[in-house]
Amino acid sequence: EIIGIRTDISQRKVREEQLLLLESSVKNANEGILITDANVTNLEGPLIVFANEAMSKISGYSVAELIGNSPKMLQGPLTDPLEISKMSKAFANFQKVETEIVNYSKDGHPYYISLSIVPIKNKQGKVTHFVALERDTTEERKQKEAIQEYLTRFELIARISKIGIYDLDPNT
Repeated sequence: EIIGIRTDISQRKVREEQLLLLESSVKNANEGILITDANVTNLEGPLIVFANEAMSKISGYSVAELIGNSPKMLQGPLTDPLEISKMSKAFANFQKVETEIVNYSKDGHPYYISLSIVPIKNKQGKVTHFVALERDTTEERKQKEAIQEYLTRFELIARISKIGIYDLDPNT
């Protein structure tokens, strides 16, 4: 007599494929992604448990150097304490937060990042981790500053010259 058991694993295979897709998306994203624990009582703040390659490229630290450390390792003299306070309050209340701050690369160079940090909950509703999406906005910031400097110089020249300036709108 032969007895057999048959189990349909198609749903498990679909979940496995979804997890592989998610993992590949996170690892290969152009934005820096950090995942920290949710231990807000640690003096250094939550500790990094995952970093993708984009975060390594942005910061200059290897993934191995980032993991186990606090994101505070990326902060420095130009990092706005008011923005850090805003982030700390959000962490303490397990809330999402969006901001732009100055971080520092491994070689000490400052760079601007746009941050979006969200708490992650387990099945019981307890926050277990924070996920930070980070986009380097340094070049955008430099371009905006260059345009503002150009406009400031143009306005100064217009004020000190005796030449009138007209803005013609061909649609009127």
